[in-house]
Amino acid sequence: MMARPYCVVVALLLLAEVSRLGEGASNPGFVVRITRKGLEYARQYGMAILKKELSTINVPDLSGSFEVGWMGSVSYEFKSTLQGTFDLSVDGVSISIYLNLGEDGNGRPTASVAHCSNSVGHVSIHISGNLSWLLNLFHKRIENKLKDILKQEICEIIRTSTSSHLEPYLRTLPVTLMIDEVAGIDYSLVGAPQVTSQGLDTPFRGEFFGRSQRSPVPFDAPPIRLPQQHDRMAYFAVSQYVFNTASRVYHQAGHMNFTIRNEDSPLNFPNRLHTKSLGAVIPQLARLYPNTELELEMSPESAPFLMFTPGNVTCVPVMNIQAFALLPNSSNRKPLFQLRARTDISATISVSSGRVLGSLTPGSKLKLELKHSNIGFFDVQLLESIFNYYASYIIYPSLNAKLEKGFPLPLPRDTYLSSLELQVHKNFLFVGADID
Repeated sequence: MMARPYCVVVALLLLAEVSRLGEGASNPGFVVRITRKGLEYARQYGMAILKKELSTINVPDLSGSFEVGWMGSVSYEFKSTLQGTFDLSVDGVSISIYLNLGEDGNGRPTASVAHCSNSVGHVSIHISGNLSWLLNLFHKRIENKLKDILKQEICEIIRTSTSSHLEPYLRTLPVTLMIDEVAGIDYSLVGAPQVTSQGLDTPFRGEFFGRSQRSPVPFDAPPIRLPQQHDRMAYFAVSQYVFNTASRVYHQAGHMNFTIRNEDSPLNFPNRLHTKSLGAVIPQLARLYPNTELELEMSPESAPFLMFTPGNVTCVPVMNIQAFALLPNSSNRKPLFQLRARTDISATISVSSGRVLGSLTPGSKLKLELKHSNIGFFDVQLLESIFNYYASYIIYPSLNAKLEKGFPLPLPRDTYLSSLELQVHKNFLFVGADID
Protein backbone atom coordinates (compact mmCIF):
# COMPACT_ATOMS: atom_id res chain seq x y z
CA MET A 1 0.00 0.00 0.00
CA MET A 2 1.46 3.31 -1.11
CA ALA A 3 0.92 6.30 1.15
CA ARG A 4 0.63 9.84 -0.16
CA PRO A 5 3.52 12.12 0.84
CA TYR A 6 1.52 13.92 3.51
CA CYS A 7 0.73 10.62 5.17
CA VAL A 8 4.44 10.00 5.57
CA VAL A 9 4.92 12.97 7.79
CA VAL A 10 1.59 12.70 9.58
CA ALA A 11 2.38 9.10 10.32
CA LEU A 12 5.81 9.98 11.61
CA LEU A 13 4.30 12.59 13.88
CA LEU A 14 1.59 10.36 15.24
CA LEU A 15 3.64 7.16 15.38
CA ALA A 16 5.57 8.69 18.21
CA GLU A 17 4.87 8.59 21.89
CA VAL A 18 4.56 12.35 22.22
CA SER A 19 6.26 13.85 25.23
CA ARG A 20 4.42 16.15 27.59
CA LEU A 21 4.19 19.67 26.26
CA GLY A 22 3.98 23.20 27.56
CA GLU A 23 0.88 24.81 28.96
CA GLY A 24 -1.70 25.87 26.36
CA ALA A 25 -3.43 29.23 26.22
CA SER A 26 -6.88 29.49 27.78
CA ASN A 27 -9.99 29.72 25.66
CA PRO A 28 -8.75 29.34 22.10
CA GLY A 29 -11.18 30.05 19.29
CA PHE A 30 -10.47 26.76 17.57
CA VAL A 31 -9.26 23.36 18.80
CA VAL A 32 -8.25 20.26 16.82
CA ARG A 33 -8.26 16.88 18.54
CA ILE A 34 -6.58 13.82 16.98
CA THR A 35 -8.19 10.85 18.71
CA ARG A 36 -6.66 7.51 19.58
CA LYS A 37 -8.37 6.13 16.49
CA GLY A 38 -6.60 8.74 14.42
CA LEU A 39 -3.31 8.04 16.16
CA GLU A 40 -3.65 4.32 15.51
CA TYR A 41 -4.52 4.91 11.85
CA ALA A 42 -1.43 7.06 11.46
CA ARG A 43 0.72 4.60 13.41
CA GLN A 44 -0.16 1.87 10.93
CA TYR A 45 0.79 4.18 8.10
CA GLY A 46 4.00 4.98 9.89
CA MET A 47 4.96 1.35 10.30
CA ALA A 48 4.26 0.60 6.63
CA ILE A 49 6.34 3.58 5.56
CA LEU A 50 9.17 2.72 7.93
CA LYS A 51 9.29 -0.81 6.54
CA LYS A 52 9.55 0.63 3.06
CA GLU A 53 12.33 2.98 4.12
CA LEU A 54 14.26 0.16 5.81
CA SER A 55 14.12 -1.90 2.63
CA THR A 56 16.19 0.78 0.90
CA ILE A 57 19.09 0.61 3.38
CA ASN A 58 22.40 -0.08 1.65
CA VAL A 59 24.28 -2.82 3.43
CA PRO A 60 27.95 -1.78 3.68
CA ASP A 61 30.88 -4.10 3.14
CA LEU A 62 31.30 -6.31 6.20
CA SER A 63 34.54 -7.73 7.47
CA GLY A 64 35.84 -9.34 10.62
CA SER A 65 37.41 -12.41 12.15
CA PHE A 66 36.46 -15.06 14.67
CA GLU A 67 37.71 -18.37 16.07
CA VAL A 68 36.37 -21.60 14.57
CA GLY A 69 37.64 -24.60 16.56
CA TRP A 70 40.15 -26.67 14.57
CA MET A 71 40.26 -24.03 11.80
CA GLY A 72 41.64 -21.39 14.12
CA SER A 73 41.11 -17.74 13.32
CA VAL A 74 38.90 -17.05 10.28
CA SER A 75 38.77 -13.65 8.61
CA TYR A 76 35.94 -12.71 6.26
CA GLU A 77 34.86 -9.92 3.97
CA PHE A 78 31.29 -9.53 2.79
CA LYS A 79 31.35 -7.19 -0.24
CA SER A 80 28.75 -5.93 -2.72
CA THR A 81 30.95 -7.32 -5.61
CA LEU A 82 30.41 -10.82 -4.34
CA GLN A 83 28.35 -12.94 -6.76
CA GLY A 84 25.07 -14.27 -5.38
CA THR A 85 22.01 -13.09 -3.48
CA PHE A 86 20.73 -13.28 0.04
CA ASP A 87 17.34 -13.17 1.75
CA LEU A 88 17.04 -11.12 4.92
CA SER A 89 14.17 -11.23 7.40
CA VAL A 90 13.82 -9.11 10.53
CA ASP A 91 11.44 -9.90 13.41
CA GLY A 92 10.61 -8.38 16.78
CA VAL A 93 11.40 -4.75 15.96
CA SER A 94 10.21 -2.23 18.56
CA ILE A 95 10.63 1.52 18.33
CA SER A 96 10.13 4.26 20.89
CA ILE A 97 10.10 7.85 19.63
CA TYR A 98 9.54 11.00 21.66
CA LEU A 99 8.72 14.13 19.71
CA ASN A 100 8.87 17.60 21.15
CA LEU A 101 5.97 19.55 19.66
CA GLY A 102 5.99 23.28 20.06
CA GLU A 103 5.43 26.62 18.37
CA ASP A 104 7.93 28.60 16.32
CA GLY A 105 7.01 32.09 17.54
CA ASN A 106 5.02 32.81 14.37
CA GLY A 107 2.09 30.60 15.25
CA ARG A 108 3.16 27.43 13.42
CA PRO A 109 3.79 24.07 15.08
CA THR A 110 7.29 22.64 15.25
CA ALA A 111 8.54 19.12 15.84
CA SER A 112 11.88 17.65 16.77
CA VAL A 113 13.02 14.21 17.88
CA ALA A 114 13.77 14.38 21.57
CA HIS A 115 14.60 10.69 21.94
CA CYS A 116 14.66 7.62 19.73
CA SER A 117 15.47 4.09 20.72
CA ASN A 118 14.78 0.72 19.17
CA SER A 119 15.51 -2.94 19.49
CA VAL A 120 15.72 -5.62 16.83
CA GLY A 121 14.71 -9.07 18.02
CA HIS A 122 16.01 -11.43 15.36
CA VAL A 123 17.76 -11.08 12.01
CA SER A 124 17.90 -14.11 9.74
CA ILE A 125 19.94 -14.28 6.53
CA HIS A 126 20.09 -17.00 3.92
CA ILE A 127 22.82 -16.64 1.31
CA SER A 128 22.80 -18.23 -2.16
CA GLY A 129 25.49 -18.27 -4.82
CA ASN A 130 28.84 -19.89 -5.48
CA LEU A 131 30.16 -19.56 -1.94
CA SER A 132 26.88 -19.84 -0.09
CA TRP A 133 27.92 -23.09 1.62
CA LEU A 134 30.91 -21.32 3.12
CA LEU A 135 29.23 -18.05 4.03
CA ASN A 136 26.36 -19.85 5.71
CA LEU A 137 28.86 -21.34 8.14
CA PHE A 138 29.24 -18.00 9.86
CA HIS A 139 25.90 -16.38 9.03
CA LYS A 140 25.38 -15.63 12.72
CA ARG A 141 28.28 -13.20 12.63
CA ILE A 142 26.83 -11.47 9.59
CA GLU A 143 23.36 -11.37 11.13
CA ASN A 144 24.65 -9.67 14.27
CA LYS A 145 26.46 -7.12 12.17
CA LEU A 146 23.28 -6.42 10.18
CA LYS A 147 21.32 -6.10 13.40
CA ASP A 148 23.69 -3.39 14.63
CA ILE A 149 23.39 -1.56 11.30
CA LEU A 150 19.59 -1.68 11.41
CA LYS A 151 19.48 -0.34 14.95
CA GLN A 152 21.55 2.66 13.89
CA GLU A 153 19.67 3.25 10.65
CA ILE A 154 16.14 3.18 12.12
CA CYS A 155 16.57 6.25 14.29
CA GLU A 156 18.65 8.01 11.65
CA ILE A 157 15.81 7.55 9.14
CA ILE A 158 13.33 8.96 11.65
CA ARG A 159 15.50 12.00 12.43
CA THR A 160 16.06 12.67 8.75
CA SER A 161 12.35 12.35 7.96
CA THR A 162 11.50 14.74 10.78
CA SER A 163 13.73 17.49 9.43
CA SER A 164 13.22 16.89 5.72
CA HIS A 165 9.53 15.94 5.63
CA LEU A 166 7.71 16.68 8.85
CA GLU A 167 8.95 20.23 9.40
CA PRO A 168 8.19 21.34 5.80
CA TYR A 169 4.78 19.70 6.05
CA LEU A 170 3.96 21.51 9.26
CA ARG A 171 4.86 24.76 7.53
CA THR A 172 1.93 24.16 5.15
CA LEU A 173 -0.46 24.58 8.07
CA PRO A 174 -2.08 27.97 7.40
CA VAL A 175 -1.39 30.63 10.02
CA THR A 176 -3.46 33.33 8.33
CA LEU A 177 -5.95 32.95 5.51
CA MET A 178 -7.44 35.79 3.52
CA ILE A 179 -11.19 35.29 3.20
CA ASP A 180 -12.01 38.18 0.86
CA GLU A 181 -11.15 41.86 0.38
CA VAL A 182 -12.54 42.65 3.85
CA ALA A 183 -11.37 39.97 6.25
CA GLY A 184 -8.79 37.35 7.06
CA ILE A 185 -8.68 34.71 9.76
CA ASP A 186 -5.85 34.09 12.22
CA TYR A 187 -5.15 30.39 12.76
CA SER A 188 -1.90 30.78 14.66
CA LEU A 189 -1.20 28.47 17.58
CA VAL A 190 -1.94 29.93 20.99
CA GLY A 191 -0.23 27.12 22.84
CA ALA A 192 1.70 23.92 22.26
CA PRO A 193 -0.25 20.75 21.41
CA GLN A 194 -1.41 18.96 24.53
CA VAL A 195 -1.56 15.24 25.25
CA THR A 196 -4.81 14.16 26.90
CA SER A 197 -6.44 10.84 27.68
CA GLN A 198 -8.52 11.32 24.52
CA GLY A 199 -5.66 12.05 22.15
CA LEU A 200 -3.72 15.10 21.02
CA ASP A 201 -5.34 18.57 21.35
CA THR A 202 -4.00 21.59 19.48
CA PRO A 203 -5.31 25.12 20.29
CA PHE A 204 -5.55 27.82 17.60
CA ARG A 205 -6.50 31.47 17.85
CA GLY A 206 -9.44 31.26 15.45
CA GLU A 207 -9.99 35.01 15.09
CA PHE A 208 -11.22 37.11 12.16
CA PHE A 209 -9.47 40.41 11.53
CA GLY A 210 -9.97 43.34 9.20
CA ARG A 211 -7.51 43.49 6.33
CA SER A 212 -7.45 47.27 6.18
CA GLN A 213 -7.03 47.78 9.92
CA ARG A 214 -6.60 45.21 12.67
CA SER A 215 -7.70 46.16 16.16
CA PRO A 216 -7.85 44.16 19.41
CA VAL A 217 -11.02 42.16 19.93
CA PRO A 218 -12.88 43.63 22.94
CA PHE A 219 -14.27 40.29 24.12
CA ASP A 220 -12.79 36.91 25.03
CA ALA A 221 -13.43 33.47 23.65
CA PRO A 222 -15.69 31.41 25.92
CA PRO A 223 -14.40 28.14 27.36
CA ILE A 224 -14.56 25.00 25.21
CA ARG A 225 -15.17 21.71 27.00
CA LEU A 226 -14.75 18.95 24.47
CA PRO A 227 -17.14 16.00 24.84
CA GLN A 228 -15.81 12.49 25.40
CA GLN A 229 -16.22 11.23 21.84
CA HIS A 230 -13.76 9.13 19.88
CA ASP A 231 -15.62 7.54 16.94
CA ARG A 232 -13.84 9.71 14.37
CA MET A 233 -10.14 10.19 13.73
CA ALA A 234 -10.29 13.94 14.33
CA TYR A 235 -12.58 16.49 15.93
CA PHE A 236 -12.72 20.24 15.34
CA ALA A 237 -14.20 22.58 17.93
CA VAL A 238 -15.16 25.91 16.34
CA SER A 239 -15.98 28.45 19.03
CA GLN A 240 -18.77 30.99 18.62
CA TYR A 241 -15.88 33.41 19.08
CA VAL A 242 -14.78 32.67 15.50
CA PHE A 243 -18.20 33.62 14.10
CA ASN A 244 -18.58 36.66 16.32
CA THR A 245 -15.19 38.11 15.44
CA ALA A 246 -16.26 37.71 11.81
CA SER A 247 -19.49 39.59 12.55
CA ARG A 248 -17.49 42.34 14.22
CA VAL A 249 -15.15 42.77 11.23
CA TYR A 250 -17.90 42.85 8.60
CA HIS A 251 -20.01 45.19 10.72
CA GLN A 252 -17.10 47.60 11.11
CA ALA A 253 -16.53 47.48 7.36
CA GLY A 254 -20.16 48.43 6.68
CA HIS A 255 -20.97 45.14 4.96
CA MET A 256 -24.08 44.66 7.06
CA ASN A 257 -25.64 47.92 5.91
CA PHE A 258 -28.41 47.85 3.32
CA THR A 259 -29.94 50.54 1.18
CA ILE A 260 -33.32 49.65 -0.32
CA ARG A 261 -34.89 51.74 -3.05
CA ASN A 262 -38.12 51.57 -4.95
CA GLU A 263 -36.51 49.69 -7.84
CA ASP A 264 -35.56 46.91 -5.41
CA SER A 265 -39.25 46.14 -4.86
CA PRO A 266 -40.84 43.49 -7.08
CA LEU A 267 -43.31 45.00 -9.53
CA ASN A 268 -46.16 42.91 -8.13
CA PHE A 269 -45.48 44.00 -4.55
CA PRO A 270 -48.40 46.26 -3.54
CA ASN A 271 -46.48 48.29 -0.94
CA ARG A 272 -43.63 49.67 -3.00
CA LEU A 273 -41.33 52.36 -1.61
CA HIS A 274 -43.45 55.24 -2.78
CA THR A 275 -45.65 57.69 -0.89
CA LYS A 276 -48.58 56.73 -3.09
CA SER A 277 -48.29 53.09 -1.93
CA LEU A 278 -47.53 53.78 1.72
CA GLY A 279 -50.05 56.58 2.07
CA ALA A 280 -52.66 54.13 3.29
CA VAL A 281 -50.34 53.14 6.15
CA ILE A 282 -48.97 56.60 6.92
CA PRO A 283 -51.60 59.11 5.70
CA GLN A 284 -49.50 62.21 6.42
CA LEU A 285 -46.70 60.85 4.26
CA ALA A 286 -48.71 61.14 1.04
CA ARG A 287 -49.93 64.59 2.08
CA LEU A 288 -46.50 66.00 2.88
CA TYR A 289 -44.63 64.34 0.01
CA PRO A 290 -47.09 63.46 -2.75
CA ASN A 291 -45.95 61.15 -5.51
CA THR A 292 -42.43 60.79 -4.02
CA GLU A 293 -40.15 57.78 -3.99
CA LEU A 294 -38.68 56.59 -0.72
CA GLU A 295 -35.38 55.08 0.33
CA LEU A 296 -34.54 52.92 3.35
CA GLU A 297 -31.18 52.57 5.06
CA MET A 298 -30.89 49.55 7.36
CA SER A 299 -27.95 48.77 9.63
CA PRO A 300 -27.42 46.83 12.87
CA GLU A 301 -26.99 48.89 16.03
CA SER A 302 -24.01 46.70 16.87
CA ALA A 303 -22.37 43.61 15.44
CA PRO A 304 -24.91 40.78 15.80
CA PHE A 305 -23.48 37.87 17.76
CA LEU A 306 -24.35 34.20 17.41
CA MET A 307 -25.20 32.22 20.54
CA PHE A 308 -24.47 28.50 20.63
CA THR A 309 -26.61 26.37 22.91
CA PRO A 310 -26.99 22.57 22.69
CA GLY A 311 -28.62 21.86 19.35
CA ASN A 312 -29.22 25.49 18.41
CA VAL A 313 -27.47 28.53 16.95
CA THR A 314 -29.42 31.77 17.32
CA CYS A 315 -28.98 35.49 16.95
CA VAL A 316 -31.06 38.44 18.19
CA PRO A 317 -30.05 41.42 16.05
CA VAL A 318 -31.30 44.96 16.57
CA MET A 319 -31.54 47.02 13.38
CA ASN A 320 -31.89 50.74 12.81
CA ILE A 321 -34.05 51.71 9.84
CA GLN A 322 -33.93 55.26 8.49
CA ALA A 323 -36.50 56.32 5.88
CA PHE A 324 -35.89 59.16 3.42
CA ALA A 325 -37.97 60.94 0.80
CA LEU A 326 -36.15 61.38 -2.51
CA LEU A 327 -37.12 64.88 -3.53
CA PRO A 328 -38.09 65.27 -7.21
CA ASN A 329 -35.58 67.00 -9.46
CA SER A 330 -33.03 67.03 -6.66
CA SER A 331 -30.24 64.89 -5.28
CA ASN A 332 -31.29 65.77 -1.74
CA ARG A 333 -33.02 63.37 0.62
CA LYS A 334 -35.43 64.40 3.32
CA PRO A 335 -35.23 62.36 6.58
CA LEU A 336 -38.69 61.09 7.45
CA PHE A 337 -38.54 58.72 10.41
CA GLN A 338 -36.28 56.24 12.19
CA LEU A 339 -37.31 52.79 13.41
CA ARG A 340 -35.73 50.13 15.58
CA ALA A 341 -36.36 46.55 14.49
CA ARG A 342 -35.84 43.41 16.56
CA THR A 343 -36.10 39.78 15.55
CA ASP A 344 -34.89 36.28 16.35
CA ILE A 345 -32.79 34.48 13.76
CA SER A 346 -31.85 30.81 13.53
CA ALA A 347 -28.56 29.83 11.93
CA THR A 348 -27.75 26.53 10.24
CA ILE A 349 -24.07 25.62 10.03
CA SER A 350 -22.54 22.93 7.87
CA VAL A 351 -19.09 21.77 6.73
CA SER A 352 -18.23 20.90 3.14
CA SER A 353 -14.88 20.48 1.38
CA GLY A 354 -13.02 21.68 4.45
CA ARG A 355 -15.07 24.90 4.73
CA VAL A 356 -17.56 26.01 7.38
CA LEU A 357 -20.75 27.29 5.74
CA GLY A 358 -23.84 28.98 7.15
CA SER A 359 -27.33 30.18 6.37
CA LEU A 360 -29.91 32.26 8.24
CA THR A 361 -33.64 31.85 8.57
CA PRO A 362 -36.01 34.15 10.47
CA GLY A 363 -37.09 32.72 13.78
CA SER A 364 -39.74 35.40 14.32
CA LYS A 365 -41.22 38.41 12.56
CA LEU A 366 -39.63 41.82 12.81
CA LYS A 367 -40.98 43.89 15.66
CA LEU A 368 -40.77 47.64 15.10
CA GLU A 369 -40.71 50.64 17.38
CA LEU A 370 -40.62 54.29 16.42
CA LYS A 371 -37.41 55.99 17.54
CA HIS A 372 -37.93 59.36 15.88
CA SER A 373 -40.28 60.93 13.34
CA ASN A 374 -40.20 64.18 11.35
CA ILE A 375 -43.73 63.61 10.03
CA GLY A 376 -45.57 63.01 13.30
CA PHE A 377 -46.69 59.90 15.10
CA PHE A 378 -48.00 56.84 13.24
CA ASP A 379 -48.70 53.20 14.11
CA VAL A 380 -45.50 51.31 13.25
CA GLN A 381 -47.25 47.95 13.53
CA LEU A 382 -48.89 48.69 10.19
CA LEU A 383 -45.43 48.74 8.61
CA GLU A 384 -44.26 45.39 10.04
CA SER A 385 -45.58 43.23 7.20
CA ILE A 386 -43.89 45.52 4.67
CA PHE A 387 -40.52 45.42 6.39
CA ASN A 388 -40.74 41.70 7.00
CA TYR A 389 -41.21 41.30 3.27
CA TYR A 390 -38.04 43.27 2.53
CA ALA A 391 -36.14 41.29 5.15
CA SER A 392 -37.23 37.96 3.67
CA TYR A 393 -36.68 38.78 0.02
CA ILE A 394 -33.72 41.15 0.10
CA ILE A 395 -31.75 41.11 3.37
CA TYR A 396 -31.67 37.39 4.18
CA PRO A 397 -30.78 36.30 0.61
CA SER A 398 -27.99 38.88 0.52
CA LEU A 399 -26.53 37.70 3.84
CA ASN A 400 -26.88 34.03 2.92
CA ALA A 401 -25.05 34.60 -0.37
CA LYS A 402 -22.04 35.65 1.71
CA LEU A 403 -22.45 32.96 4.34
CA GLU A 404 -22.65 30.13 1.82
CA LYS A 405 -19.07 30.92 0.75
CA GLY A 406 -17.95 30.12 4.30
CA PHE A 407 -14.44 30.06 5.63
CA PRO A 408 -11.79 27.30 5.52
CA LEU A 409 -10.67 25.07 8.35
CA PRO A 410 -6.90 25.12 9.08
CA LEU A 411 -5.97 21.93 7.25
CA PRO A 412 -2.43 21.13 6.10
CA ARG A 413 -1.71 20.44 2.46
CA ASP A 414 -3.51 17.49 0.81
CA THR A 415 -5.68 16.75 3.84
CA TYR A 416 -9.28 15.79 3.13
CA LEU A 417 -12.17 15.07 5.48
CA SER A 418 -14.86 12.39 5.21
CA SER A 419 -17.67 10.86 7.33
CA LEU A 420 -18.52 14.26 8.79
CA GLU A 421 -20.76 14.67 11.81
CA LEU A 422 -21.78 17.97 13.37
CA GLN A 423 -23.07 18.81 16.82
CA VAL A 424 -23.85 22.15 18.41
CA HIS A 425 -22.67 22.42 22.02
CA LYS A 426 -22.63 25.29 24.46
CA ASN A 427 -20.31 27.93 23.00
CA PHE A 428 -19.01 25.89 20.07
CA LEU A 429 -19.64 23.77 17.00
CA PHE A 430 -18.20 20.24 17.22
CA VAL A 431 -17.23 18.57 13.95
CA GLY A 432 -16.09 14.96 13.79
CA ALA A 433 -14.35 13.58 10.70
CA ASP A 434 -12.15 10.84 9.37
CA ILE A 435 -9.05 11.83 7.43
CA ASP A 436 -8.46 10.62 3.88
